[in-house]
Amino acid sequence: MVIPGVESEKCPSFTKALENGAPIYTPNKETLADGLAVPQVGYNAFATTVPLLDKMIVVKEEWIALAILRLVELEKCVVEGAGASGLAAILAGHMDEFKGKRVVLLVCGGNIDTTIFGRCLERGLAAEGRLQRFTVRVSDGPGGVSKMGDVEWYQRFNSFEDSAFGKHNVVHQDKVETVVVDVDTGVELSEPVQVKTID
Repeated sequence: MVIPGVESEKCPSFTKALENGAPIYTPNKETLADGLAVPQVGYNAFATTVPLLDKMIVVKEEWIALAILRLVELEKCVVEGAGASGLAAILAGHMDEFKGKRVVLLVCGGNIDTTIFGRCLERGLAAEGRLQRFTVRVSDGPGGVSKMGDVEWYQRFNSFEDSAFGKHNVVHQDKVETVVVDVDTGVELSEPVQVKTID
């Protein structure tokens, strides 16, 4: 039996403790896995876990967000970031040696704020390329905004107006957000330019 541990790259306190041979203070950054975000591992927890632990895996935040999304989509489970970290390690390819083997994935903790939950789902979609955002600027004169509807690639998207914070008086700026059906199309739109101008 192999027992790996998983934590976020934003709070790798257990990994640092293993490197040090004992718990050590580790500055933490804000993370989706806030249930794991302790600046220093407890001495009792460290002493209990080390003999049982085979390896420690550190995952990026994007994989935690994607794991939360996958658990909602496939398992209909609402799980906080800390509870989804094990799946995040699998999705990130850190446990490929277990392919084809029997794996027990512990999924625990549903203590996630509803506002954060929504952002986690969006972040998971974005990490997978299924959610794209870009900005479109058009003339603010008569008929300027309606020209966007004539552009073929723009017809597939939902948009929301962001004119209050625009820096230009002569253009109208829309921020566009879309759930991409064809991921290749989404990548094509997002990579060349982040701001598109329609004359």
